[in-house]
Amino acid sequence: MDLTIVITTRNRSEKLIRVIKNLEDSKFKGKLLIGDASDYKNSYSSKQYLKKTCLNYEYIFHEGFSVMDSHNILASKISTKYSLCIADGAIVILDGIKKCLNHLENNSDLVAISGQVFNFEYKKKTNFKFSYYKMPNIKDQDVFKRFSNICRNYNVGLYCVMKSKVWIHIWKNLEKIDTPPLAAEIIPNIKLFIAGNVSNTNTPYLLREMHSKRVLKDPKPLNTYKHFLSDYKSSIDIIYKEIKLFNLPISKEKIKNIFDILIYKEDKKKYLPSKRNEIYRILSSFDLINNIINFLKVENFGRKFSWNNYDKYKLRKAIQFIKSYRDPNSFKK
Repeated sequence: MDLTIVITTRNRSEKLIRVIKNLEDSKFKGKLLIGDASDYKNSYSSKQYLKKTCLNYEYIFHEGFSVMDSHNILASKISTKYSLCIADGAIVILDGIKKCLNHLENNSDLVAISGQVFNFEYKKKTNFKFSYYKMPNIKDQDVFKRFSNICRNYNVGLYCVMKSKVWIHIWKNLEKIDTPPLAAEIIPNIKLFIAGNVSNTNTPYLLREMHSKRVLKDPKPLNTYKHFLSDYKSSIDIIYKEIKLFNLPISKEKIKNIFDILIYKEDKKKYLPSKRNEIYRILSSFDLINNIINFLKVENFGRKFSWNNYDKYKLRKAIQFIKSYRDPNSFKK
């Protein structure tokens, strides 16, 4: 498989071990690239488990590094044609990823594609919090329209399967930005959509564990970060240069006006990050797959929804894996 799966992690060794076990069970034949910014205790647990894995992996330890710094280091290690970044709390459905790779191979106009992504959060023994994470689908020959679309309808595409040359590019030239939400998500995400068309498919391909603290905690306003004003200006400069690569006659002021739609509320005074396009439901684990399908038929996300029995089987198997490997002690070989 001509694919590198990239994982950055920090002090969550039990989650990292779970995703490694998931890839082992899926018989993943690509390359696994891990950037670990953990403390000694967590990194030791991860390294001990990795010693026994049969996966083709490269493990890089850099205690305390930021997400942006980690991705810059990892990007230089990628040699495969395609890449996929996943969080350390993710569970992959490998057959869904293979379908995404086939779409990229057969559609040269695409730079990235995703399947259907679902978030989960453990609740009680028979219930857990489940959400559908609507992945972006932005296709247009006009680069400025793609940029405008992602600013007006913000969605994160960094969990897409994408061409490696694009993945490497979107993490470059961010050194001047210190504000974490800008450097670690917003700007590389915008650079992705400037680079080309991003699409999605019906097939399930990723499950992501969410945590109560992360979901419920109000995001820190960007304008409270120490270097936000200078980083804001640097962000506009970066976006301007990216769009100019397409020889599009566009003014920096016009880019600023569109970027402000994403960054500020209507009063233009206080930054409030856009809410993720997620719909949370408490669903019984009994007959969960049909509950998910019925929910998605209602949601519809702009087109007819359908899964074949194989898609259902693979999602059900991924959910069973989550239940089986919830206890970190069960990871140990």
